[in-house]
Amino acid sequence: MHDHPRNRHESPAPVYDMSHSHVNYEYGVPGLSASLSYRVSPTSPPYSSRHAYAYAHHPTHQRPPGKPVGSRVPLSGPSLSRGRPVASSLQYQNPIKSDTVRVIRVNDTCIRCPRRQLARAPRNQSLARVPRPKLRFCSRPDDSVTNFPLMVLRGPRMGSFVKEGDYTIVFKTLVPLPAKTCKYTLQVYSLRCPPLPPTQNGSFECTNGHLWGSRCYLRCEPGFLLKGLTTGYKYLLNQPNVTAAFKCVKRKRQAVWKMPKFQPICTAFFAEATTQSPVIISAPPKKPPAVFPSASAVVGLPHSKRKVSCRWPKEPLNGWASCGQRGRWKKRLFVREHLPCFRGCNAGFEPSIPLNTNRKKNRISCVAGSWVGFQVFECENRQESILRKCREAAEGHQHVICKKVDNGIRCKVECPSGFVVPKRHRAEAELDCAAGDVTTHTWPTCQSAVAPLLVNGCQNQIVENATLPLAVEMPQYRPGRAEGGPVEIKCNLTTIQRYGEFSIFCTATDLQLDSESKCTFTVLSTASSCRPFKPGPHVVARCGMPSGLLAISLESFPVGANCEFTCDTGYTLPTSRLAETYTTCQMDGAWTVTDFDLCKPLANPVTKRKCENQTFVVERIPTGGIPLELPAYADSMGEELEPMCTHTYALDYGETIVSCDFDDYEIRTRSSCIFYVTVRKP
Repeated sequence: MHDHPRNRHESPAPVYDMSHSHVNYEYGVPGLSASLSYRVSPTSPPYSSRHAYAYAHHPTHQRPPGKPVGSRVPLSGPSLSRGRPVASSLQYQNPIKSDTVRVIRVNDTCIRCPRRQLARAPRNQSLARVPRPKLRFCSRPDDSVTNFPLMVLRGPRMGSFVKEGDYTIVFKTLVPLPAKTCKYTLQVYSLRCPPLPPTQNGSFECTNGHLWGSRCYLRCEPGFLLKGLTTGYKYLLNQPNVTAAFKCVKRKRQAVWKMPKFQPICTAFFAEATTQSPVIISAPPKKPPAVFPSASAVVGLPHSKRKVSCRWPKEPLNGWASCGQRGRWKKRLFVREHLPCFRGCNAGFEPSIPLNTNRKKNRISCVAGSWVGFQVFECENRQESILRKCREAAEGHQHVICKKVDNGIRCKVECPSGFVVPKRHRAEAELDCAAGDVTTHTWPTCQSAVAPLLVNGCQNQIVENATLPLAVEMPQYRPGRAEGGPVEIKCNLTTIQRYGEFSIFCTATDLQLDSESKCTFTVLSTASSCRPFKPGPHVVARCGMPSGLLAISLESFPVGANCEFTCDTGYTLPTSRLAETYTTCQMDGAWTVTDFDLCKPLANPVTKRKCENQTFVVERIPTGGIPLELPAYADSMGEELEPMCTHTYALDYGETIVSCDFDDYEIRTRSSCIFYVTVRKP
């Protein structure tokens, strides 16, 4: 007799170890590490499916999983989460879904980037929130990871609202995922119903266009009445002139119209002043009335207009929502139709988009169960709003660069090399984001810094018979571009105070574009002639005319005339004035030589002490010799000359001949003399 399995001693069910719920990542750099708290992935061993199962049965029982053998306990209980064994009296019969999350394994060293991802706008909205991309591991293509930190490099941020269209997003994975840069396309779309068919004598009015969740009503033109029931139930003269709603609903992955239970038609009516009920005559249609494909003619009682309430509007994060004419209603579940409500941001926060009511509050109204005028926005911190507006301003203009300063952010237009902002717009080229409105600010454009263009002047000038002071003729410039401003011209000389040749340096500056042009020219101012001169005694002058002139006037000499000086016989030009043998009439009307007393008489140096013979009687000649007494001569100026003698000391016994020369360098003459020197012993 065998015991029932319940009476036997049950061993603990094999439970996968879940105690290790913390992983540290070391990167080999001091001070750089990361940690991750996790639970076991449903796809990790020992389970092969996406859900975690736990079974407690005796090892001898070969019972397939999933059959009832006892009570069931979820895997994620407290005892299991701490790694304690399961009691023997607890058994499992059905697989229980675990709330564990996927984790990073040791072999997850690479990920697969998504190529394309879809984002559908919610009901009654054309904006969709940017979802986080789904990343898949190379080793586990069936597992996707969406809850790890990413850094968006280009494109809209995660969680922001975007309109319909395709967006290219580039992001980089952060720790603990393997670092990788991915690029994918996000397609944002909204479900829309097809256009409603046109109707005669009426038009459709929709709460939100053809978007999913919109309601459309048929409204008849004046003089026409809505006909939507069969004649068996008659008509009511005071029947509402608006039909039941055509609802745009979602069916699987597309939006379709949900038609009312009757086919609406607008007919003309005429009421006579009788006691009988009014007679309704249908207007002869010019073309067959439109028939809706999914509408069916159902006989029923007349429908009265019914007001549909809306749920209380959801307030934005860091914002508020209120209803009523003065916004004094407290929060409740529903809001009646046509009651105005308002949504806004708390103090210190600003909406991310301009709101439709004084830019601070979003006014909405409940119409047929849907909110009309509802805007999707976020309440941002004022400083964060300023930062966002600055980023948008920098992205919207090619050359705007924003930098952080002490009290906030300052944006400035920085033009590339060769381009500048005109001076008249430079006040608009800088903006303090905290002080100005970045959204309405108009940024100036960079203009090419073209240098001013020369119109006239800047050529070499020769002014003969000039009257001093002489005004210099300035060059003329014009701006190089139409955006340029006045041109300012500055030269190193504006007037000439004397005769001669002068170099003029001019700079033309465009005051708007700060561009410059430079030019150089010369001005030569000359006098009419030079006065005649009287040569000094014994000076002979021979003058010549400049090219083109035939004779010398006795009264004056033309500019450029030159004269050469020579001396009479017995006279010569001093060496110190040999450079003055020529004189020229200069442009200022003056001669290059002003002292014409040039010639000096030729004369040899004058003797002051003659050459005399000398005798020395000495026992011994001293070292270095016996000094001699030399003669002395003076030049034409009366100054003593330095003698140049063959001997100045007596070095040996005997007789020696000494010769001395004296040169007058000023007039180029020489004198010489000879004397004898005798040295003997006593």
